[in-house]
Amino acid sequence: MPRCIVCNGYYNPDDPASGTRCQRCQSENANWIRWQENEPVEEGGLHGLLFFTEQYFHLPFLVIFTSLAFGLMATAGIWRVIRLPICLFAITTTTLVNLLIVYGVYQGRHKARERELLRQFRATLRKKGPWVWLSSQLQTLLIPVMVVGLILLLTYALMRSDLLRALVRWLVFEPTQASLTAEQAARLSDLKERAEQALPVIAMAAYITGSLTLTYFSSVLVAQQYTGRMGKALPDPIFLQGDLLMQVVQREVEKQLCQPGRPPSNSREPAQPGQDLGQESMQDVRRWRWETLERTPAGGIKVIARAECGDSRVEESITGHRTRHPEFMDYIVEADPWGHIIRVTQGERRSQY
Repeated sequence: MPRCIVCNGYYNPDDPASGTRCQRCQSENANWIRWQENEPVEEGGLHGLLFFTEQYFHLPFLVIFTSLAFGLMATAGIWRVIRLPICLFAITTTTLVNLLIVYGVYQGRHKARERELLRQFRATLRKKGPWVWLSSQLQTLLIPVMVVGLILLLTYALMRSDLLRALVRWLVFEPTQASLTAEQAARLSDLKERAEQALPVIAMAAYITGSLTLTYFSSVLVAQQYTGRMGKALPDPIFLQGDLLMQVVQREVEKQLCQPGRPPSNSREPAQPGQDLGQESMQDVRRWRWETLERTPAGGIKVIARAECGDSRVEESITGHRTRHPEFMDYIVEADPWGHIIRVTQGERRSQY
């Protein structure tokens, strides 16, 4: 069955009573169905993947083919001292992993949209205050401070390390043997020999990591372009609609705790979804007063409901006058970003005063 684009719940488009409307959150999915029918990216398979990367001129595939060409050229160049089977294995493995990265990003394009929207939601929860101004000022000063620090660090390293000075003399300065002592010339020659031995391996490692990194970031760039178009055409998920999320959570609590035929329980342990909170709780859940609401950093919701206990203490005076001393019970309900109940915790009984 298809899933609702808002609450991620199942709905039955063949049901004449509901049609494309989700019974869980009452959201209309006609635009989502139309998007899936008209958007070539949603075809799946190779055709969908090609339409997906076409948004940025097939940039991920260009990166893969370019890295493949560089790998083949390096086999006859800088990697020629490395055994040919190892070179071919590195090139083949890198190419296959790159293709898997592109396909994985394509398959997870909907999850990528959810993660981006959750990230934006978490950003709105951060407290605004003087620290924000201080943070922006620190960010402005960070680059020059880092530059000055790197210059000082490099200066200190050049003054302390003979090896680093020899490396700089080899790579930066013009070659002059007259200014070098016999010991310095021998050290520089040894340094060149070790660098020439290590350079092919370093180049292969840089090729593999650079190729995988560029493929991943180019694929993410394409996914962001696609999810941006989705955001303009489709409704926001339920975790961005606080009122709707609260309504769904209330209905979920009633559905899970008010099922008929459950045996009563006097357990005061925290209740998990589907577990019993006692006959009293099941009878009073529809009379709960939802008093405190808090959004969690994960995008979910945490609400506290209060209900009067049915067996509150009643005192009778000598004149027969009955005085009720109401007692209340708090229930803490926690739900995930899609409104699914994580846990319902029962608190202690307490009086009104």
